[in-house]
Amino acid sequence: MTIWDDWKELAEPNGINRKTFECRIWNYGWTYEEASTIPKNKKRDTEYRKWLKVALANGIKESTYRSRMYNYGYTKEEAATRPLRRVRG
Repeated sequence: MTIWDDWKELAEPNGINRKTFECRIWNYGWTYEEASTIPKNKKRDTEYRKWLKVALANGIKESTYRSRMYNYGYTKEEAATRPLRRVRG
């Protein structure tokens, strides 16, 4: 029995398939409950967008914001507020 088998009955009615469920847990660090109950794009539209606005106001591009979170493990707040490093020329 897998984790998916335990959460499948809760996830499928929310339109979440196994691949999405596992990606949310292993790649993005969501809890099992979040991964199985939050409809697709719902979490991104709320918390993600809130911090994206802060990042853009701080001169941080969306691609940098995403990269900081997904590639370097920053929290949304860190990704949006940590100043950019300036390259000396």
